[in-house]
Amino acid sequence: MELASIPAVVESWRAALDASEARFHAIVNNSLDGVLVIDQSGAIHFANPAAAQILDCSAEQLCGRVFGVPLAPGDVAELNVCRRGETARIVELRIAETTWRQSPAFLATLRDITERKRREEECREAIRRRDEFLAMLSHELRNPLAAVSNAAHVLLREERADLNSQRACEVIGRETRQMVRLLDDLLDVCRISCGKTVLRKTQVDLSLLVAETAEVVASMMENRGLTLHVAVPETPVWIEGDAVRLRQVVHNLLSNAAKYTAPGGRVRLTLDAQPHRALVLVADTGSGIAPADLPHIFDPFYQGRAASHRGEAGLGVGLSLVRSLVEMHGGEVEARSPGLGAGTTFEVRLPRPVEVRLPQPPAPPAPVVAPRPSPQAGLRLLIVEDNPHGREMLKMLLEMEGYEVFTAADGETALELIKLQRPDVALIDLGLPGIDGCEVARRIRLQAEFDQIFLVAVTGYGQAEDIRRSLAAGFDIHLVKPLDPEKLVQMLNDRPKRQAGAGNRPLQPQSC
Repeated sequence: MELASIPAVVESWRAALDASEARFHAIVNNSLDGVLVIDQSGAIHFANPAAAQILDCSAEQLCGRVFGVPLAPGDVAELNVCRRGETARIVELRIAETTWRQSPAFLATLRDITERKRREEECREAIRRRDEFLAMLSHELRNPLAAVSNAAHVLLREERADLNSQRACEVIGRETRQMVRLLDDLLDVCRISCGKTVLRKTQVDLSLLVAETAEVVASMMENRGLTLHVAVPETPVWIEGDAVRLRQVVHNLLSNAAKYTAPGGRVRLTLDAQPHRALVLVADTGSGIAPADLPHIFDPFYQGRAASHRGEAGLGVGLSLVRSLVEMHGGEVEARSPGLGAGTTFEVRLPRPVEVRLPQPPAPPAPVVAPRPSPQAGLRLLIVEDNPHGREMLKMLLEMEGYEVFTAADGETALELIKLQRPDVALIDLGLPGIDGCEVARRIRLQAEFDQIFLVAVTGYGQAEDIRRSLAAGFDIHLVKPLDPEKLVQMLNDRPKRQAGAGNRPLQPQSC
C-alpha cells in the first residue's frame, strides 16, 4: 500500500466507525430498555435515554460515574431502584460482554419490570385465594355430605326398611359418593397445577388394575342402561406407576364415557401390551366430540358442545386430570372422534420399563393364635362436631354398632367431657367454633392422664398441609369426610393401642 493512500484508508475506517456508532445510537436511543456501556473498571461510558429515565438521572450525569453493581457476563439480577417522589421500581439487569471503542467493556440492559412483577403477584394471590376457596368449599360441602351419607346408612340398618326405602338409600349413597369424587377431582386439578402432587410409584400390574376398575364401574354402567365390554390380557402387564392415580385415570375415562353415552349404548375398555408401552383404550358409542372441541377437550373447565346439548356439563375437570396424571407417568393421552353423534375413543399410552422388578411376594402368615376378645366391647367414643345433623347421624350410626357414644359441639365442652367420661377414642372435627380441633388435641396431649386416648381427626380438610398439621397437634389418624362406616368401624376395632407416655408422637396416619 502506498503511503499516500494511508490517510484515505484511515478516513474510510473513521467514516465506517462513525456510521456504525450512529446506527448504534439510533437503535439504543429509541429502545424502551435502558442500555449502559461500562468499562472493566466499572465506569459508565454511555447511557441511553431509557436508562436515564429508569435510574432517574440524566445521561450526562451518569457518564463517568461508577456503576455500583458487580458485573459478570451472563448475569441476570433484579434491582430495587428508588426514584424521587415514587415508590421503588423493580428493574431487571442483564450483563453481556461487548467492545466499546476498541476496548473490552460490558453492556448492561435495564428493563423496568415493576408492572410485570405486580401482575405476577396478583396472579399468585388469585391462585392462593382460589386454593383457599376450593379448600373451604370442599370442607363446607363435605359436612352436609357426611350427614346425608350417615343418614342413608342408618336407614339401611333399620330392619323395618322396605324395598323402596332401601332403594332410595342406595341412590343417596351412590350420588353422595359421586359428589365426593367430583370434589376430589377438583382439588386434584388444583394440586397438580401448583406442583403439590407426588406420585408414589411401584411395580403395578396394569392388567389387574384395569380389570378391577372395570368391576367398580360395572354397576354404574348397568344402571345407565349401558353395555361394558372389557378385554385385558390374562398375563400381568407390569408398568412403573402410582396405582391409586392410574385407577383414577381409568375410572375417569369410563365415567366420562358413561356420561356421554345414551341408554342402550356400548362402552369398550381394552388393554394392549406392547414391548415398550401399554395402551389403554376406552371407546364409546356416545355423543362424540365436535372437531372444533377436540383440541381443547383436555383443558381445565372446558365444556364441549355435546355436554351443553345433553345437559351433562359437569365441572370440566375429569379429562384435564386424566391428561395431567398420564403425563406425570411419562405417557400420553389422545381423544379421537369422527364428530357429534359418532362416539369417542380415548387412548392412553404408558411407558413400560425395559427391566421389570417384580414386587416381593407377601411374607407367610403368622401362626394363628387364640382369638382375642372383640376390642369393640365397651368401647367409649366421644364425637366433637359442630354440625348438628352430622353429629347426630354419626352418633346414631356408631351406637348401632354397640359403642357407647358421647357428643360435644365445641372444643371447650369436649375438654370437659374428656375429664368426666374418659373416652377410649375421640373423633374430633378440626373446624370447631372457639378453639379448633388441633388446639383441643394439643391440650389433651399435654395431660399425661389422657395419654391413652386415641385421637381421630374427622374433617372436610384433606390437603397435605392439613394432615401434617393435625398429626403434629397429636392426632393419631386424619380422616376426611364423608366416612365409610364399615372402614370406620374396622379402624376403631383394629386401632393400635397408645403407650403411656407417648405424648405428642403420632402413630402412622390411615385413611377411611
